[in-house]
Amino acid sequence: MKLVYVDESGSFNDSSYRPGTTWVSPGVRSTSHFILTALIMDSNEWRANFQRFKKLRQNIKDVYGIPLSECLHATELVAGQQKWAHISRSGFLRQKRVTLLKTMLHEYGQWGSFQIIAVAVDKGSLVASISPATCREKAYENLLNRLNQTIHEDFMIIHDGAEDLAIIRQTRKLQVMNVINSQNRPIKHLLEDPLFKIGRHSYFLQAVDQVAYSLLHYYDRRANTDLAEFVIETKILERLGVAAACHVTQTTLPGVVPVPTPRRQP
Repeated sequence: MKLVYVDESGSFNDSSYRPGTTWVSPGVRSTSHFILTALIMDSNEWRANFQRFKKLRQNIKDVYGIPLSECLHATELVAGQQKWAHISRSGFLRQKRVTLLKTMLHEYGQWGSFQIIAVAVDKGSLVASISPATCREKAYENLLNRLNQTIHEDFMIIHDGAEDLAIIRQTRKLQVMNVINSQNRPIKHLLEDPLFKIGRHSYFLQAVDQVAYSLLHYYDRRANTDLAEFVIETKILERLGVAAACHVTQTTLPGVVPVPTPRRQP
């Protein structure tokens, strides 16, 4: 069985939260893309992977003085928000924090002990069915289909954040009705509803958050432009991306599914 850790990055509008109104993710700037990322590992590898993360965090503590229990959330780390704005961290300048993020991405790629699939939805697409109001739903639909098609065994989703009924409803729906090319192909390998966990209590969710955040800045280069090439420079997708997830990005961004996805040429 596979364990799939999932997190989002980017803004979205989702009418399922407040029917009849536009809902915008609080505290998130409007982004050109919505990113949904999955970190996939075999359940038998969980303990070994946990020890790898723990050893990395011990090294980070030795070098930077950051406790093992402290959450390294990418947005807060780069922007200097929350605990990073405290006077006790005044010497922890932005360049140092950005270097830490890049170091972690590089280390994950070196391990080769899990895989990554990510969906990048272009909210400004001319495709009528894709918009800021539908980008989140489209992202989950594409991610679940890629997981179902590439894993070929049962999997469970552990999702960052509090319980989200919109996600639960969509996963249940796709297990019954999932129309692809006029045929119903239900998601068969997903076990249980997604399980929700606060990211600060999970090294795995913090890692997938960091990957999702870096991918967002690869696509949306209007802010934090120094992060734009992190996913290329660290080779994390080259080493961990599931190339079979999308033919378009197999050689450039393995494991990333752009939405809309260009059709394969005959």
